[in-house]
Order: sequence, then C-alpha cells, then structure tokens
Amino acid sequence: KFILKTTEENFDKISHNDTHINKNNLSLKQRTEELNKIWTAFRSAELVITDRLHGMIFCYITGTPCVVFQNNNHKVRETYDWIKSNTNVKLMKDFSEPEIKTALEAKRQPQPVGEDLLRKYEELVEIVTGR
Repeated sequence: KFILKTTEENFDKISHNDTHINKNNLSLKQRTEELNKIWTAFRSAELVITDRLHGMIFCYITGTPCVVFQNNNHKVRETYDWIKSNTNVKLMKDFSEPEIKTALEAKRQPQPVGEDLLRKYEELVEIVTGR
C-alpha cells in the first residue's frame, strides 16, 4: 500500500504490466515482435517498479529507470551484481519506507546499455536466433 500510495503521489500515469504474454508456439519473427512490444512499453515508462528478474534486465537493456526489490530467490540479487554500475537500476535491499520513498521520488535519466554486456552475449544471441 505504501509503494502504491507513494507512486501515485510522484507519477501521473501508472500502469501494471507483465512480461509473460501467454502465447505459445510463436515463430522467431513473432517472438521478436512481442519482445520489442515489451521493450517499447519499458522505454516509455518514467520508472519501473518490480521484483522480477526479467523486469530488471529489460530496464537495464532499455535504459529505463527501475526500482527492483529482492524476491524469494537469489536471481535478482545475483544478477544485480553484474549490472550494479548502471545507475538507472536501484536494488532495494529492504522494505524501509524512507529508502523506498527516496528511490521513488528520484527522477533519474535513462542510461545506455553497457556495451560490455552486449558483447558478452553476442555469441549466445547468434546461437539462440540462428543468425
């Protein structure tokens, strides 16, 4: 309730989205189109609040400011260690109301994707997409 109230006080438009599109057996072209739709939604957001790994990664990729909360497993925290130098993603280590309020009130400019991360996964992208 606190997060929703603070968000409503600081942002004009709030939307709730999910990265799961609930579609199966998509072609590579369709998967790419759906992923680009999700990334477009992330890019247009002033701020994303999430506790999901894919939400955090998509914010990193699109340069979208993000406040991410740890969830019930280690994936968010461990992945954050890879990208923590990127200032647009802020990991909340606890649910302290003052820290959450400060993070939500901060209006950071989007940062570009780290070139090193893209280079690291170039070979993987080629394998997965068959390019």
